[in-house]
Amino acid sequence: MIKVNKIKDRLKKAGEFAYFYFRKLPIEKNSIIMESTQGTDFAGHPKAVLRGLAETQNLKVKVYVVARAEVFATVSATVQAVVGDSGLNVQVIKFSSTAYMYHLATAEKLVNDTSFWPFFHKRHGQTYFNIWHGTPLKRMGKHEQPVGWGNVQHNLLSANYLIGNNEYMLRTLTAAYNLKNIAQTKLVELPSPRNSELFNDQVSDENYYVWMPTWHPSHTTAQFMDLLTEFSQSLPSDTKLKVKLHPFEDELLTDQDVAVFSNIERLPREVPVYELLGLSKGLITDYSSILFDVAAIRLPVVLYQFEKDLYEADRGVYQEAVDDIPFVVTTTASATVDELVAFQLDEAYEVFAQKYASHDQAFGYREVANFILAPNDAKAVSLLNGKETVLLFPGPLLDNGITGAFVNTLKSIDLSKRNYVVYIPGEMIPAQFLYKLEELAVSYVMPHGTGQMGLLQAATFFGRLNDEHVSSWFDFGFLRNLSEKGARYEFLRTVSGLPTDWFVHYPGYERRQALLLNGISGTNIKTAIFIHSDMPQEFDVRHNFDKAIISRSYEVADAVVGVHQSMIDLLVADGRFVNPNKMRGHFTVVNNFTNYMEVKEQSAVSQAVALLKTPVQYVDNRSLMRQYDLFEATDKISDAVKAAFVLSDVIGNLETSLPFVYQNRQAIFSDIAAIFGPQSAIKINESALSAFYGISVLRLLNDLYNPALKFFVNVGRFSTQKAHDRVLRAFAAIEKDHPEYRLVIVAPHGESDIKAETINYIRQSKFSEKVYVLGGMSNPYALMRRAEAFLFPSRYEGLGLVAFEALAAETTVISTALPPIVQTLNDSQQHPAEDYMYFSDNEGDDFVAHVVDFVRQGSQRKTAIDFESMERRSLADWEKMFTL
Repeated sequence: MIKVNKIKDRLKKAGEFAYFYFRKLPIEKNSIIMESTQGTDFAGHPKAVLRGLAETQNLKVKVYVVARAEVFATVSATVQAVVGDSGLNVQVIKFSSTAYMYHLATAEKLVNDTSFWPFFHKRHGQTYFNIWHGTPLKRMGKHEQPVGWGNVQHNLLSANYLIGNNEYMLRTLTAAYNLKNIAQTKLVELPSPRNSELFNDQVSDENYYVWMPTWHPSHTTAQFMDLLTEFSQSLPSDTKLKVKLHPFEDELLTDQDVAVFSNIERLPREVPVYELLGLSKGLITDYSSILFDVAAIRLPVVLYQFEKDLYEADRGVYQEAVDDIPFVVTTTASATVDELVAFQLDEAYEVFAQKYASHDQAFGYREVANFILAPNDAKAVSLLNGKETVLLFPGPLLDNGITGAFVNTLKSIDLSKRNYVVYIPGEMIPAQFLYKLEELAVSYVMPHGTGQMGLLQAATFFGRLNDEHVSSWFDFGFLRNLSEKGARYEFLRTVSGLPTDWFVHYPGYERRQALLLNGISGTNIKTAIFIHSDMPQEFDVRHNFDKAIISRSYEVADAVVGVHQSMIDLLVADGRFVNPNKMRGHFTVVNNFTNYMEVKEQSAVSQAVALLKTPVQYVDNRSLMRQYDLFEATDKISDAVKAAFVLSDVIGNLETSLPFVYQNRQAIFSDIAAIFGPQSAIKINESALSAFYGISVLRLLNDLYNPALKFFVNVGRFSTQKAHDRVLRAFAAIEKDHPEYRLVIVAPHGESDIKAETINYIRQSKFSEKVYVLGGMSNPYALMRRAEAFLFPSRYEGLGLVAFEALAAETTVISTALPPIVQTLNDSQQHPAEDYMYFSDNEGDDFVAHVVDFVRQGSQRKTAIDFESMERRSLADWEKMFTL
């Protein structure tokens, strides 16, 4: 049965559904839609700009102000107060209503100080002005966290103009949201519209300070009441304190709470705080960007940071801005008041104000309003660098060969030749692999949410994203065309404002991104999809991709890219997936990059460092546990407690328990300490080992440091393709006569049934204590280098990149004679493939026999491979792809 939840979700949002159709209507000339904080308020920049529009004489525009239902009356009153009797044609519309969707889709100009919702898709003919709401002190975008900000990025990419009142703000936003070089957005330095309210010629009839603490989830009413008590006792007799809490915690203080203090007043959310600041005697804040704003009028400021460490630990701040701040920092209310009373303007404050608020002035809001009415590109700075932009979809960045090949590609190609941009939904990446985004040498964009589309388009688009059986229902005629039309609309929404020349589906499996590729193929965006494996075999054995969608990608893409010619030959020969005569584009080959120099460097890292943070899939510690009479102990003691007890005792008796770790302990301590840097005060000793390793990894380290032992290493996910059964049969065939051998399998993930079969086989074998099954490792190359041989028994591969990485780690490789490996060596090297690796047949137990022969005859070093020639060839292949 079709899973229609997503379609139903779209239909429930009737306004959004209408938005798609309203986008087909003509643009309403001389119309402006203005939204602040997604309709929760109407203040700040949009309100100030509206004031500028109202003061413009004979202005023939229609303005639509957005407000949520719960603040509609308040916003309407605010708008009326701003517009007065100016005659400006203004209408307040409810957020998310049909009217809102209509005007969002048809207004000629759009103004926002944060972001429109994810379904927003700016049209040709609309001009979007994003007036960012404040100079950033707290970290934003990728500087705060690797994902979770895709919609803000989407809005900033969509904006024609990003307006800020200082260079630091615009530079920081550009970096935090990956806009540099690729966004059509133009940067404009103009006065802060809302800061105009600070310039007030009136004189207040009372003396007061304003306290504006930043929001934090740990804040409580009791905490604020304690702080207010101290303030009340410290204020001069003729001075009051006006408290303005962040909107997220406004409810923590009520008027009744504050009524107990005669000299303290709570400012409700709707109070125009900037006007009050302009009349105040000083500002008390902590981490708020408002301190940059009040610099425009040189207002006395004290930073009352009563929980600085807590906040910085949560989110962090920009050090450049922190270093520039000239204000005194206090930690008590009494000291804060004392500093405000004694405050004097100095040169440091003047320098600060010039950097962050030099454009601001009393009528700055008019300048911004005039720019919106008649944009002047002479004041704007373009972010585009004029280079071709290539979007690369890498897949979910798992620990697998495709991710490794992708990372190697980015490290090997000339990144300055084009704008290479990773295109990946943040929610696709498992949490444990998010760090890989931060390590990429290129920018990335995160398509966020799902746009609205037509009823039939939605039905066919989401229908095709169901299981393959359902997807096949839509794989013909007009239904397929409708699904691809929806895919095209969705893709263009996600790259709005990002001029795109190429979209490359690098893994070649994921159906949603393949459907997006199908939708845009044949447009001015060129497309490519890679083939990393024997796809017919993958489909028959694993059924891990949608045949209809992927086959369509092969048919419509501009380039179908095999990582080896044999991948293309197998695909064509099978006949089920593509007919070369019906292809829009061409087949081409881009051999994988090996990144051999980095592999060689990492292989020289000590095993102690390489094994840090390495998860263990299975290690048999039963004999060790029996020594402590714990294996058969009462079930009242948990396995975790038993293991902790054993680990403590083993480390306490390291010399006898793990003699080779003991002999090498100083080197281990030194290697670990080096990670923390020479300035670190951390001291590594025997008692600290339990903080870095469990008993299983310590046992492995002990074996690795034992010069009498020899190792085989295998790296590959749990799957039929990777043939762990061959590895285990080979080890079973040699271990009895050669007890000095150990086996390490690095299997970061895979199919659960294959994993269970593999571990169960090891557990029931007579050699279980000689086998270590590890999880994902960022650096398996140090283990490879220690091995007598790297075992690579795969039944089929695209290229078998990890086998070449083992060669780069200067390790002998025993492999099945897979055509991609054999042909790559024959084509790129001076000698036959057999001079570089040991090859077995890919049938029966021939691989087992080769491992046995290798052990009996003794290892012989093969010819060193010429990696440079392989890299040059791959680079030429990569460049050729863009000339098709």
